[in-house]
Amino acid sequence: MAGNSRKTIRVNDAHPGTDLSTQVHGSKPLIAERAMYWNTGYGEACHDSIGLSAPHRIFYVPGGMCEPYTSDDSPDWETWTLVQNPSAKPLKIILRYIDVGVNIEDIVPANSRKTYNMTDEFGETPTVSGIVVECVTPGGKIMVEKANYMMIRTFGTDTIGAFSD
Repeated sequence: MAGNSRKTIRVNDAHPGTDLSTQVHGSKPLIAERAMYWNTGYGEACHDSIGLSAPHRIFYVPGGMCEPYTSDDSPDWETWTLVQNPSAKPLKIILRYIDVGVNIEDIVPANSRKTYNMTDEFGETPTVSGIVVECVTPGGKIMVEKANYMMIRTFGTDTIGAFSD
């Protein structure tokens, strides 16, 4: 890439219908973001988040929520927590819904991503909670983002939240 320029890569063109995470490397410092666009039936919607420069041990993400399904079988509010393991070994994580005291322990395979849908955990029970994701494998670090979709996916938000080591 030329200096002071921008490039868009449509991942769906290269890997259609695939859930994945992307690592971007450069010989000089760069800024990367992940944008998603979708058709809502009412027009186009989108969300966007800045990338991370490095993995961390703990992530704190706000505003997780799930609400009951509507008459067309679509949830009114969805929260997805995306956990990437950029290392060459599997990592054990604990995903905590801190306001309701629910913990999910799981293994994220090496060089992969797992996605956790809050509705899968709480079903049709309306639930609101902050989310903490911690890598408990000694020396292990992860990358996390959280996506929310509202009103049958007519709009969405995305964040990496805060992190610490």
